[in-house]
Amino acid sequence: MPARPPLLVRDCSEQITEEGRLRIDPRGVLCPEVAASAQRDQSRQDAGPRAPLTQGRQFTGEPRWNVWADSGYTDSADRRFGLESNFASRYLTLGTDRLLTDRFVFGLNLTIQDSSSDSFHDTMKVKSNGVTAGPYIAYRVSSSWTLNGSFSVGWNNNKQLAGPLRSDYGSTTYATTVSATGQYEIGRTVLRPGLDVSYTFFRTGAQELRGTIGGFPLTVSSDAIGSGYGTIEPSVEISHTFHVGERIVIPYVEPRVVYEYLRPGGGLMLTADLTKAAPKPWNGALRAGVRTAISSSMFLETSVGYLSFGQPNLRVDGFRLFASFGF
Repeated sequence: MPARPPLLVRDCSEQITEEGRLRIDPRGVLCPEVAASAQRDQSRQDAGPRAPLTQGRQFTGEPRWNVWADSGYTDSADRRFGLESNFASRYLTLGTDRLLTDRFVFGLNLTIQDSSSDSFHDTMKVKSNGVTAGPYIAYRVSSSWTLNGSFSVGWNNNKQLAGPLRSDYGSTTYATTVSATGQYEIGRTVLRPGLDVSYTFFRTGAQELRGTIGGFPLTVSSDAIGSGYGTIEPSVEISHTFHVGERIVIPYVEPRVVYEYLRPGGGLMLTADLTKAAPKPWNGALRAGVRTAISSSMFLETSVGYLSFGQPNLRVDGFRLFASFGF
């Protein structure tokens, strides 16, 4: 049965808000100054469970503002085609967004990251650090589906060592992602199918490897280059809600498929005998994690994952920690 709209009284001089609760007069009617907010709250409760507009808006009803932090670590060991290389990366992202309408969110985020890699028995090393920033939006298409889009620009400083040669150079990235996320509930179990489509363009500045070999100075120059990388990633998150005392705890698993529809150089990579070969353009990933509400306005989430199923001789592990506060 639909909720009946609250009645209004003309004089509410004695009706005030106390300890977060709205007072009413003896006849059970609301004051004009609080009726509008009460109606908005009621309409949100009547709407029932909905797919969250953003990842940071999963526990609170729908806060006007949301601030969040996301950090993670990835480690990989690549032994494909006889190559021996290792890669590690770390990042910290800070973001904030505002609810502009009941269906639309606009936000900004900033990422600080660094990475390092080595190959050919540590004779070739690359270290990189930089920042990435940009806006993002979210729109609720229906109670079960939301759309997200983002664009970012990144600047990186890189150092490359190739034996006795060294090079310092800069690079720029332009990235965009469009995502669709659904939500379907079966009791306390929630299914969240998703689809992410991303494209990143890398531009590396001209560089010179300089050093000495056998006492003779040597310089190897290369021009600036640009390349694109794109992925399509279908996924589904399966979670179940538990009540531990007064706290909500939600463990989940998320299988994902990553298909590289665009790879620099056609995906060719250097092998141990200095020829080139291309691995398969797809792999599987599985994350497992848990999220919990710390208070009515804050929650934490942590997860671990194995991100390289279907790629023999490649191991990629990941860890992630996410925190959100709404107000």
